[in-house]
This record gives sequence, structure tokens and C-alpha cells, in this order.
Amino acid sequence: MTIAVTNECNLNCIFCYVNKKKIYKFSFETHKNIIGFIKYYYEKYKIKKLFITWTGGEPLVEFDNIVKLSEEIINFCCINDIRF
Repeated sequence: MTIAVTNECNLNCIFCYVNKKKIYKFSFETHKNIIGFIKYYYEKYKIKKLFITWTGGEPLVEFDNIVKLSEEIINFCCINDIRF
């Protein structure tokens, strides 16, 4: 699973493709939707492994949200015997 956390970046390169007027930020709604999707996917396909790639302009701009979401995902994986 690839999760784009933000399109914000901390480098401000002159060739950047990001529209600075429309910065996408990770929201609580997005958090709930990702957890819901993982649970749905697990119920439907009984996955045994979950690999996540964090992406975006600079994912670590949203580090706190990545940590919170990761903790919840890891907990779900442990409960359901999914290798994370």
C-alpha cells in the first residue's frame, strides 16, 4: 500500500510540480478512511502481509500523523496475525 501523506515539501525547488496554493495535508478523515480500507481489505482477502510506502512531497512533514497511523495499523496487524 502506498500512502501519499502530503504534497508539501520543505525544499522549495524551482522545478517543483506542486501547486503551492493547494497543499494537501493529512486529516483525521483520511486517517479513518485508511484504517477502514485496511480492515475492509483484510476481511475480504484475509491478507497475511502488509507493506506500506509513505510518499508525498516530503512525507516527514507529516511525521506525527505517520506515527499515529502506523501505531494503529501495527496494532491491527498484531491482533489479526498480519506481518507488517
